[in-house]
Amino acid sequence: MIVVIFLPAIIVIWQNQQKTIVEQARIRALTLYQMITVTRQWVAENRDRIEPVPAVATKELAGYADSMTSFRFHITSDQLINPDNYPNEFEVRAIAQLREGEMEYSETGVDKTYGKVYQYAAPLLLNESCLNCHGYQGYSVGDFRGLISVMVPLDELEASIKKTNFTLVATMFIDPTGLIIAVTLHLYRLLLRPLDTLTTAVGKFLEGDVPATTPTETEAELEVVSAPFEPLYAQY
Repeated sequence: MIVVIFLPAIIVIWQNQQKTIVEQARIRALTLYQMITVTRQWVAENRDRIEPVPAVATKELAGYADSMTSFRFHITSDQLINPDNYPNEFEVRAIAQLREGEMEYSETGVDKTYGKVYQYAAPLLLNESCLNCHGYQGYSVGDFRGLISVMVPLDELEASIKKTNFTLVATMFIDPTGLIIAVTLHLYRLLLRPLDTLTTAVGKFLEGDVPATTPTETEAELEVVSAPFEPLYAQY
């Protein structure tokens, strides 16, 4: 009965948790994208203070991420200046969507190195400071220049969700089971045991073996049942 009652709820919770994993990965990837764009903007506005241009800084930061973090990111475009930034299959699909006006694109997939991953991409739209490097290419403010893609492994998020799910499911089964056991024991003490005593006493009485005591002393309901036997006991 517990399984029948709670199985639909467990299925719904599991489905929602899968959506939660993707949403948490999206939030993490979006945060990383925003941090990268902020870094690029700072580099673009401080060209007289630092040597690397934004694209070089982004690429070098991606190299640090490869060796120091669990996430990966990449800058790319369909109009490359540096061939090293060539887009992968996911990024090709993302570029097509972002050029149509979408502000983000994402997929879940499997990476040979990191297992199940969440891939996220958002556009690089040019502003005034970007034209210092790209103005000669004919770009204007607001034009699509390329994208930054972020890859977030899902293993850690899924492990956390699975742990939460286990606790939730265990609670959903343990609490009702404990309640059923408590109610059963209470019912046995108040009703079933006295009723069994009464039944045994009546059986003995019919066999001519009159018990030495009243069959039972219990709540009003069973006292009503046992009351007719009181005069018989009085005769003996």
